[in-house]
Amino acid sequence: MIPGFFAAGAVAGAAGGSDPYWANVVSLLHFDGADGSTTFTDATGRVWTPTSCELDTAETLIDGAAGLFPGPGNPGYLGTSKTGLAVGSNDFCIEATIKPTAMPESGRIATIVSTGRSSPPDYYGIRFFFEPDGKLRCYLSYDGTSVAVDLISSAGIISAGTRSRVALARVGSTVRMFHEGAIIASSVISGSVYMPSADMAYIARAVDRDGSNTYLQGIYQGRMDEFRWTIGVGRYSANYTPANDPFPNS
Repeated sequence: MIPGFFAAGAVAGAAGGSDPYWANVVSLLHFDGADGSTTFTDATGRVWTPTSCELDTAETLIDGAAGLFPGPGNPGYLGTSKTGLAVGSNDFCIEATIKPTAMPESGRIATIVSTGRSSPPDYYGIRFFFEPDGKLRCYLSYDGTSVAVDLISSAGIISAGTRSRVALARVGSTVRMFHEGAIIASSVISGSVYMPSADMAYIARAVDRDGSNTYLQGIYQGRMDEFRWTIGVGRYSANYTPANDPFPNS
């Protein structure tokens, strides 16, 4: 199987190639740049605002540099406007390469990406994260207050010091989670994923729904590379071989 391709033949992307779904990409972060830089360039032009995180060249996960997120002691994350990120009832795919330096403490989670706003009751739509035991998990909400879809891996697959390429994809009436290209959980999805009227999307933090710093319970600690968010195309509906190259910019 060609790296970065669906089992059925749909392209995931590779360096030097092109992405037939580039028009559907709403965010693409390569996490490339000078060591220590706090400029996170999105290939789509989206603006991400960093808080206590930077680029790091000491260790790369795919190519060049990686985003370094220091963890709960010095909460680091990226935030962006919700504009253009509402997945609704469309197919979508969110994928990233992660390498945590530490697992979350008991009672906490490590967030890869989340959407929502800092006021109840409608506080989130997507929460893609992993738990202290290494289980990858995702909550999707139809109304902003309750969990409509709960995907969780049956065993711990995320571990400190180990690179993992993960993806969350909706294709038609099914939403799936992938780890290293293998389906690890799936569920029927019958509704429109909620997007509050005034909210943000975050990388490496959960949504602070009540203004009391509850987001600290969802801070990711470690490195991240090649983050891509696609809406209108789910990309993966079967096991696939992840590419070892950066996603294409065109």
